Amino acid sequence: MAKRRITVEIDAALADRAQEAGLDLSQVVHAALTEALATGLSEQGAPFDAQPDSDRRARRWAEENAEAIGEHNQRIADRGLIASEWRRW
Repeated sequence: MAKRRITVEIDAALADRAQEAGLDLSQVVHAALTEALATGLSEQGAPFDAQPDSDRRARRWAEENAEAIGEHNQRIADRGLIASEWRRW
């Protein structure tokens, strides 16, 4: 995994306590960011979309086309697949 060096400012006393507790701040920040992205909540509790743009577009497309997809699936259920008699698998 590629890593990136960042600068984070935190309260000095908090950093001291973390060091005394033997915490690895890089691992703590990694875990906190992973959790924040998984829950989709900002520090202020405001929701945000943690999904990549391509996932959002795919989800929106599926929602917009749900009726047509449903009709297509029903047509296949009623009539079977086109040219299924010639399939070899």
